[in-house]
Amino acid sequence: MRAIRQAVGEDHSAGLDLYLHMPFCDSLCAFCGYEKRITQNHIVEDIYIEALVRQWEIYLRRFGGCPEIVRLHMGGGTPTFFSPQNLDRLFSRIMPTLNLRRNREISFEAHPATATKEHLQTLYGFGFRTIRLGVQDFDANVLQTINRRQSYEDVERTVETARQIGYKRIIFDLIYGLPFQSSDTVADTMRKAIAFRPDAIAFYSYIHIPGERPGQRKFKDSSLPQGLKKINLFNLGAGILQEAGYVQIGLDHFATKKDVLAKALKKRTLRRSFDGYTHFNCDALLGLGAIAISDAGTAYAQNMVSVEEFHDTVFSNTLPIQRTHFMSEEDILLKKFINDLMCYGEAKWSQAIFDSLNAEAKYEVIQIQKEGLIDVDTKGFKVTGLGRPFLRNIGMIFDACRHRAPKKHDDAFSLAI
Repeated sequence: MRAIRQAVGEDHSAGLDLYLHMPFCDSLCAFCGYEKRITQNHIVEDIYIEALVRQWEIYLRRFGGCPEIVRLHMGGGTPTFFSPQNLDRLFSRIMPTLNLRRNREISFEAHPATATKEHLQTLYGFGFRTIRLGVQDFDANVLQTINRRQSYEDVERTVETARQIGYKRIIFDLIYGLPFQSSDTVADTMRKAIAFRPDAIAFYSYIHIPGERPGQRKFKDSSLPQGLKKINLFNLGAGILQEAGYVQIGLDHFATKKDVLAKALKKRTLRRSFDGYTHFNCDALLGLGAIAISDAGTAYAQNMVSVEEFHDTVFSNTLPIQRTHFMSEEDILLKKFINDLMCYGEAKWSQAIFDSLNAEAKYEVIQIQKEGLIDVDTKGFKVTGLGRPFLRNIGMIFDACRHRAPKKHDDAFSLAI
């Protein structure tokens, strides 16, 4: 709590990025690597909303008032799992307590198959103007394999409804590397997505960890595009987006030239956050809800993963924090370096950064330089065109925690490209 207070400043003027986590989903999407609770019992909505409000009230007391809110984002799970009536109950209680900055962004994630006009109208009434749609893919075979129960018509209906209501910004989430994807299916998905003209598109890599996510055992590894095939799918999709006028943002986002992300890229005010890229340069991210993570710039905290433990802790007027990590000076140095690398493909280089790495990481830096993936001199570290598809892997070299952790078994792998 002390770290969060320091990040927002004594007068609260530095601002706060507020995240509300809604962990419930009606069904399990096999591609998903996030913590969530699968249930069709919607009675869970009532107590969870009460717990969210209670947690926020605890923070308000600790802050001594509400800091300036620069961004409010509701994610999941599936926020539209909750009924419009219950979302109205939630924000009727939270919104009056918020000190919203004039140029704030208020956004939420939506499942195209469950986001109704009433959902969109209710949230619009509370100031939501950005909607992020989990499209993932448009190919019926791919969607069926990953148990994503939605259709092209669901996406079309949601986009048209959002625009009719008055939403200003629409973002699509798409994934490459899914089972049975091919160059033909990815090209078709991209062209269909572009036809809706979303303001931004996130084109994420599918992370395959069946040892940790049993739902991913539903399909065989042989159905996945791997290695060069997976790289080519990203390059194909990225090329189609760029031909359509989208600007690549960092690792895996694309935006129209008028979008706030493209403007932030020009101004060099981008930031990589837990939910992708943001144009708000804010040091304090506060997560409300089970599983949610907070980032105070110098420390991280995660709330209780168990929904029941989250409820019990909050209702006893205690912050529901399960684990924390306080960063060393070395961690903070590397965090800034990785953020710049993931946002701009380049970062300031110094002997201090190289010295902070262990022997294994130093060896990897030397190797990728020899392979032409990076250019390094006394002033800068830059990822080359050849290295751009491997930006995530390059960033991982500088993750000190990765090198401190014990090696995992060979079957616990992820296709990070």
